[in-house]
Amino acid sequence: VSPGYPGNYPNNQNCEFQISMNPGQGVRLTVNTFQTAGAGDTLKIYDGTRPTSAPLLGTFSGNQLTQGQTFNSSTARMLLMFNTDASGQATGFSIGYESYMI
Repeated sequence: VSPGYPGNYPNNQNCEFQISMNPGQGVRLTVNTFQTAGAGDTLKIYDGTRPTSAPLLGTFSGNQLTQGQTFNSSTARMLLMFNTDASGQATGFSIGYESYMI
């Protein structure tokens, strides 16, 4: 979950969430809720844990993610990076995860 969830997240945040599974397993993310204050508050999802080399699965803001939307990794790791600017706040997100066999 984002900082402050289910209340509003603070401004000027830079958060990283690393998710790791056992070898041979992938990570499946499932969106429960998602709402940011605008384009300056973003969630980036990477297929791996190094933003310089891991494939970016997407950059999301506003209400671009819907309940039940899923993302699957091709490895045992995923990285979520949540960055907020100084203007506006919202509830942020709740995203669950589970393993699956690769």
